[in-house]
This record gives sequence, C-alpha cells and structure tokens, in this order.
Amino acid sequence: MTINGKELQLRFGTLAVRLYLNEMAKEEWVTETYSSFGLTWIIYSGMLNYYEVKREKKPVTFEEIYNYVESIELNGESAEEIQKAVKEFEESQALKVTTEKINATNEELKKKLIGTNLEKQVSKPASSRKKSIG
Repeated sequence: MTINGKELQLRFGTLAVRLYLNEMAKEEWVTETYSSFGLTWIIYSGMLNYYEVKREKKPVTFEEIYNYVESIELNGESAEEIQKAVKEFEESQALKVTTEKINATNEELKKKLIGTNLEKQVSKPASSRKKSIG
C-alpha cells in the first residue's frame, strides 16, 4: 500500500488484531466496522504490527492513513488497496483464533449466567415462589 508516496507493509498477526479490537472497544461512538475510522484502524494496526516486530520506523502516521482513507471515500477513488487490506485482516489466522476465543468465552459466560439464574430460582423459599392457580 502506498500513502503519500511512502510504501508501507502490513501484517495482521495477534498484535494487529488486539490493537484493533482494543481501540474499537474504547470508541463507543464508532458503530460501523468499515467507517473511515474503522478502516484506518485496520490499516494502522496492520502497519504497527509489521514495523514493531521488525523494530523499524513506521513510514506514515495514523493521521496520514485516515486522510488517505477519507480521501478515497469522499472522492470516489478506487479503494482496491483498502479492500485488499481488509480482506487480509478478515482472513488472518490471528483474527479467526481471537474470534473463536471470544465466542467460547461468551458461551461460558452465558452458561454461568443461566446456571446462576436457575440456582436463584431453586434456592428461593417456597413461600416466595409464585403459586400456580389450577
């Protein structure tokens, strides 16, 4: 991907996925994954992952990426590079594994909550339970 004449590499490993998910969790006002802000974070997190692992200087800033994404959206330019980055992110092993872990955790919580609610119902004194009319 080239932004402001600077070539940048992306890597969507665990670091990128965690950065992206953490940022999206903090930004309550972001309601769309593929908004300018969301797309910028996908690209930025992939760039950070690549350059942090290599311990190299990042070629562009968050602002430069945001301006690039917004410019493409506003001017109706080809979004091919952005689409390619999003596809790499969505198909990354790190995102798949993280999503599986989140889903498993959610299922465990759901089971615990259901179990807790059932325990509360069973442990209520008989006098406080609703009597059935019949």
